[in-house]
Order: sequence, then C-alpha cells, then structure tokens
Amino acid sequence: MGGRLAEIDVLRGFGLLGVAICNGQLIAGVAWAGSAAGPVHELDRATVWAVDLFLAAKFFPLMAFLLGYSYRLQAADPRYGGPGFHRRQGRRLCGLLLLGAANAVLLFAGDILTTYAVLGLLVLLALERMSPRGCLLMAGVCVALVTAEVSAGAFLTAGAVGHVPVGARSTIVALYRDGPLTALAARLRELPVEAKGDFVMAPDVLAALLAGLAAGQTRFLDKELPHRFAARGAGWVCLGVGLTGSVVATVFQHMDPADGRPLAGLAVEVATAPALTAAYALGLLALMRAGRCGPVLRAFAAAGRMSLTNYLGQSLLLDIVYTGYGLRLYGRVGAAAAAGAALAVYVLGLWASTALVRRGRHGPAEVFLRRLTNGALRPMTPGAR
Repeated sequence: MGGRLAEIDVLRGFGLLGVAICNGQLIAGVAWAGSAAGPVHELDRATVWAVDLFLAAKFFPLMAFLLGYSYRLQAADPRYGGPGFHRRQGRRLCGLLLLGAANAVLLFAGDILTTYAVLGLLVLLALERMSPRGCLLMAGVCVALVTAEVSAGAFLTAGAVGHVPVGARSTIVALYRDGPLTALAARLRELPVEAKGDFVMAPDVLAALLAGLAAGQTRFLDKELPHRFAARGAGWVCLGVGLTGSVVATVFQHMDPADGRPLAGLAVEVATAPALTAAYALGLLALMRAGRCGPVLRAFAAAGRMSLTNYLGQSLLLDIVYTGYGLRLYGRVGAAAAAGAALAVYVLGLWASTALVRRGRHGPAEVFLRRLTNGALRPMTPGAR
C-alpha cells in the first residue's frame, strides 16, 4: 500500500463544504435573525429550505464513515499497524477529543469532534475485529434506535413544545455581540443543550463509524467498483430514498412545534439521511472513476488532506465575523448571507490547502495531532487522519 488514498481526501474535502454551510448558519445566529417565525426575506427562506433539504444531517455521517474507514486502513498497513497501534490510536483520539473540546468552548458549541473521539475511544478499539456483516447489522440497529428514540420524543412532547422565550433570545444575542468574554459565556450556556443533542444523536454517528469499518475491511473505496451498472443503480436508489425522506423531514420540521411534528420530521431525517449521504459519495466516486471535474476534485483532495485544520479554521474565521471576537454580526444577517460567508470561508480554505499541498506542507492541526500520536513526524500513511 503506497501513498495516500485520494478517494478519502476528496470525500473529506467535499464534506467540509456541507459542514461549513450548516455550521455557519448556527455560528451566525440565523435562528435569531428577524422575527421568531424565522427569516424575513424570501431568499433567506429559500436558503433555509435548501440547507435543510440537501445539507443538514448529511455530512457529519460522511465524516464519521471516513474516520472508521481510515482506522481500518491504518490497522491493516504494516507501516502503521502492528505493535503499539492501539496505543497510538488512543493518543490520536485523545488529541482529537482535546481539539474538539477546545473548539466547543472557544469557537463553536456544536462541535462534533468530541463525539467522534469519545465514540472512537469507547467503540472503535473494541469492535475493530467485528466482521463487515456484523458492523453493518449493528449500524442498522443504531439507526433504528435513534429513529425510535426521536419518534418517541415527538409523541411524548406533542402539545408541550413552544417557542424560545423572547428574553432568552435577546440574552444570547447580546452576549455574543458584546465582547470576547461574553461570547465565551454565551457558548458555555449553550454547551449543555448541545451535549444533550450529541447524546441523542450518538447512535447515528456510531452507525456511520461502523459502516466505515465495514467498508474499510472490504476496501470499498480504493478499488474499482466491481459492477458499475449495479453501483450506478444503487446511487440512484439512494438518491431517491434520501431526497424523498429529506423533503418529508424538512416539511415537518418547518411546521408548528406545538404538536411534535418537527421531531417527527427529525426521525424521518435520521432514518433517510444516510441514503442521501451515500448518493453524494457514490456520485463523487463515479466522477473520479470517469476522470471528470479534475480541478475541483483536486481542490477537494487538498482540503481533505488537512480537513481538521480546515474544520477548526472555519469556526475561527466565522466567529471573527459574527461574535464579539470581531465584527459582532451575530443575529444581524439572514440565512443567504450566512451561507455566502461560509462558502467564501470554504473557498479560502481550498485555496490555502492547495497552496500548502504544493509546498509539501501539512495543516497545523494535523501536525499537532500527528506529533501527539507518534511522538515525532512520520511519513503519511494511507488514509491517515
């Protein structure tokens, strides 16, 4: 096995696009812009619907899948696996947990790295020997579990859910705009709510990790798809199921929360979002196999090589734009402007990543994580990070 696996880098780089736009909506305080009913302008309404339809909950499973896949590749690589592998992986996941915790406290309360790291420490090291069929079976059980959990919540809270009080909205907005310390205080206030949400959705992340382990053992990404026609058909089926579920979920989530229908929509989203994620991944793989969109895919690959730096950099730059760390625009922009700003930050990351790759350099977060993992810089292994 030689060199990096381009497919992993491309998929990671593409995943960063969805992550930037979705997280950008939250960091910008779009939920607090305008009236309590949501965005004021039609372009903002359309942006909210587009994000919910095509992006929300579609990309964190992709990144978790790639984490599981990379783990399996590293374990099988004689230059990286073998004696001391589990100890190094433990240090790597602890480093990821440290970076995620810092991101959650300082930059973005909705950080997902901590969930990846905790599940990796508790589960990946214990389940690495499970067969691909066993991994997929457990992944299906996890998706069914969280779907049932959210569905039960929708039933139990019907009629008992209301809007966030105006006073609470005003307090959060004021804290984020006031200054660096008050922005930090606002983020600390949000952490318990975000942690509860992460706990509820943890089985969904685990399902993606397990699917990645299964795919890594069969080496699905780093070989030609054996039956292109069948793979193409599977992609279209995933697209149909995923889009249908996303439409239903989005319609429900934009209804009055008093009867629990938004939670019912979330349950539909949990059950069907992996299909749309798979359709996106299969589409990108087909483009790679066909040799199309070369410059775009190379830019994705460059960003994917330093996905951790890009992810943390996105949070930092968007915080400077919206919070008391910088321009203090929190809650002052609509969904369309927030999406545009996130896209600009993402493109900046593509440019910086491409420049660093051409110079043979690595992102600072990757350097830190590799030093912590290995004790010294080593040549990159396939699927690393």
